Amino acid sequence: AGLFFIGLGLLKHFSLNLKLFVLLNIGLLVFTLVTMYFFTFIHNQASYRIISISTALMLQSMCIALYLFAVVRKSKTAKQKERFVTPMFAVFLLSFLLFALRIFWTSQMSLSESSLSSGLFHGFTAQLFLLILLVTSFSVSWSANQRLEMKLIEQATIDPLTKVYNRRAMEEFATKILANAKRYNQTLSVIITDIDHFKSVNDRYGHPAGDALLQRFADILKSNIRGEDILARYGGEEFLFLLPNCDLNSATFLAEKLRVKVEESQTLLGNGLSLSITASFGITSAQGENIIWSQLVSHADNALYQAKKQGRNRVVCYPMNS
Repeated sequence: AGLFFIGLGLLKHFSLNLKLFVLLNIGLLVFTLVTMYFFTFIHNQASYRIISISTALMLQSMCIALYLFAVVRKSKTAKQKERFVTPMFAVFLLSFLLFALRIFWTSQMSLSESSLSSGLFHGFTAQLFLLILLVTSFSVSWSANQRLEMKLIEQATIDPLTKVYNRRAMEEFATKILANAKRYNQTLSVIITDIDHFKSVNDRYGHPAGDALLQRFADILKSNIRGEDILARYGGEEFLFLLPNCDLNSATFLAEKLRVKVEESQTLLGNGLSLSITASFGITSAQGENIIWSQLVSHADNALYQAKKQGRNRVVCYPMNS
């Protein structure tokens, strides 16, 4: 029962399907109760009681280990790693092997009628199993604490609507990336973009439509950048790219590519209604010791203002291109 509740807690913690696990454990519980009753009151035999209990615990451990193995494989590609799932998988694999060995050992040995005086090996396995339960409980608590910590970090750095970084996170990334660019004399580019006539969309269709547009816009932006590029919602409908080791020509090429993709996109607003949007882009670039974050943002923002002034749906670089 203790192992069942620990397994149930683990499966819930990792959001796994509980139905098969619960059915298996109900079956094991019935099996254990029947065999324990039979080999105690009808045919008193300690070795058979140990084998039946060990069989149930072995199958429980194997079941939990298989579920955790699926989590281990998923965790290898997940952004948020579950640091303690691999040790827990190893613990339950060890438990499975321990009870398999106990079944084999018991089947080869003749025991007294009392399992409490059945030798050092059985006493050792009982104590080791208690240790396994303690380690597992501790690991689950630690893993839950880690997950809560990751959730708090996400809330502090990720924009809840668009699922890209927020302004605070961008400022933190900028400090590190600028220092690296200055150290290695690299070129750094910044792009600022926003949706053209966004306020009119909110006024005409309502804020839910505006939110849908922002989500669609952010999806287009983040699906077309390099792994090392940083994208953040910098305020309202304004998004900022920080592009390490990227010159002005490369940044302009990216901005033009994004502009076309935004122009060609459609956003479904419900009730069969879809909406097309355009976006304007302002770009600037600097290299090595000439990189100043506030200046980069200001120059890109000025370029964006010029793009709006020149008729929107265009890319403008700083120094201003006509």
